[in-house]
Amino acid sequence: MPKYAIIVPSYNCEHYVAETLNSLLAQGEALKRCDFIVLTDDCSQDKTIEVAQATWTGPIPLIVYAAEKNRGEYKNMNECLARLPAHIEWYLVMHADNMAKPGWLEALLDQADIADARVGTIFTSWDNLAEDGTITKGEYRHPPTVERITGDDANVLGTLQRGCWWHISSCVSRVSMYREIGGLPLGLRLKGDWDFLLRMLGAGWDVEYIPTALMLYRDNPAGSSSISFRRHRDVYETLEVVRRHQRVTNPLQISALHTFHLGSLARRLVGSLVRRNWERAARTIPTGGYVMSSWVGSLRDQWLGRRRFNWISSTDVAAESRLDLLSHSMKQFYGLPTTRQVYQAMIDDEAASQPLTEGELRKAVLRTRPARVMEVGCGSGRIYERLVSEGMSADYTGVEVSPEVIEGNRKRFPAATWHVGTADALPVATETQDCVYAYYVLEHTAHPRRFLENLLARVKPGGRLILAFPDMVASRIFGSQALGWDSRTAREHLRGGRLAHGAVRLWDTRVRLPWALRHARRAFGDFPVNLTPQCLEPGIKIEPDVDAIYIASRAEVAEWAQAQGCQVSFPGGDDPQLVVNVLIEITKPAAP
Repeated sequence: MPKYAIIVPSYNCEHYVAETLNSLLAQGEALKRCDFIVLTDDCSQDKTIEVAQATWTGPIPLIVYAAEKNRGEYKNMNECLARLPAHIEWYLVMHADNMAKPGWLEALLDQADIADARVGTIFTSWDNLAEDGTITKGEYRHPPTVERITGDDANVLGTLQRGCWWHISSCVSRVSMYREIGGLPLGLRLKGDWDFLLRMLGAGWDVEYIPTALMLYRDNPAGSSSISFRRHRDVYETLEVVRRHQRVTNPLQISALHTFHLGSLARRLVGSLVRRNWERAARTIPTGGYVMSSWVGSLRDQWLGRRRFNWISSTDVAAESRLDLLSHSMKQFYGLPTTRQVYQAMIDDEAASQPLTEGELRKAVLRTRPARVMEVGCGSGRIYERLVSEGMSADYTGVEVSPEVIEGNRKRFPAATWHVGTADALPVATETQDCVYAYYVLEHTAHPRRFLENLLARVKPGGRLILAFPDMVASRIFGSQALGWDSRTAREHLRGGRLAHGAVRLWDTRVRLPWALRHARRAFGDFPVNLTPQCLEPGIKIEPDVDAIYIASRAEVAEWAQAQGCQVSFPGGDDPQLVVNVLIEITKPAAP
């Protein structure tokens, strides 16, 4: 079965789409190496779909995904990629107003066939077609020796300084890479390809380049890119991307990037005044202010370093790609055997347990008298074993991300059902469980609201969702947030005579972090998470909650549950320990 698919994103392209599809038909026998072509249309108001269907006569099927409303190119693309069948390993993109030159498809598929596992994308050079028919030639290197760009910090920095040298519409990309780095970034209309490339290189994926122009890219002066450029939107988005990836830079490099954009704005201002484009000239003033603000903010972030609060609302649609990348990084952290052994030993250590919270959780589960129960984040099965010893006879399903842990559980507890997975792909149908519970798992999720929704969906009407998690706001502790200039404690610094370092660590611990936690929802939005948890730092010591990325709070989870029409209670009452280590029981409304 072919492992390649071609995606043609479209929006109001009735005048171009036939030419685009004819350029694909001209690829000849190479088309048969693909499984299908998808026209993913973003609710065109013209006859793009009709023209495409009338034009396509190829040897492989043309599938049409027609959106009911316009969502933007990247949202359209992300949803299309999410629908690809499991056997598709690579996808090619050809926008509906661009054209493939002879040999485009064959060159990319031949290179993809021999690519090793670290190659995330392969692209060619391209020509630019202006509205007046003028063609600006791309690269035609002889011989066209394939160049490889490694995914590392040096190339992330080089790409930040150089700009985007990759084009999504002239490449073949690996589906697994796309999903690992979180897909295309919503909210970046002009610089999304650049951000995607930077995330790909930063995640360690290599890029291969065929130095021959095999695609014709159509410039569209009436398009969103050209309009946004005239409004200096490119400057805003460029600096947003720089802030996202500035970890590889130093203050001098950050200053050079901002100085360049100030100079560019000055030239635009002069040009606009000469051409009497008063609106564009006026827009340079607030844009210049934004550049200065970004410069100061970037330098502040550089100075803070690991102390920076890189928090974001997990409900922000524009942050979806960064959250997906964080989620993948956390899965890797939990799934690595070496990391998992240390982590599991810490979890199973009685000295690190919360006996009151766990005891009350087991009582709450047993009170439901469940026939079916599911535990998400079951670990080594400790709670299951204790529930059985206390009389539970329910059909039990345990879900855990680590294959090694699940394999061990299957051997020790064959009577139960064990699955490798996450809350995004639970192994039971909706509304089938009398009780679903998760013990100190919620705070480790990059999408906490989605986690809650997925678990509650599996609970029968009238059933219970029981959760244990730390209240970060009440405890004033957030273990994944780096504090101080390094990982040493204030006491260690003071004993070593490093008074300044000790003072900074004390300030962060006693004042700065507690204040930020209290105001996290107001400052960052609902269900805030830490994009740069300490657990992902090289060589970090595995300690409790060093991997807790959601700033969990009893109040927020209770508010969410009540908004779903659920009844909320707190088993164990108001014991001070259960205020900090929350145990919440959410009762789903009974069926009418």
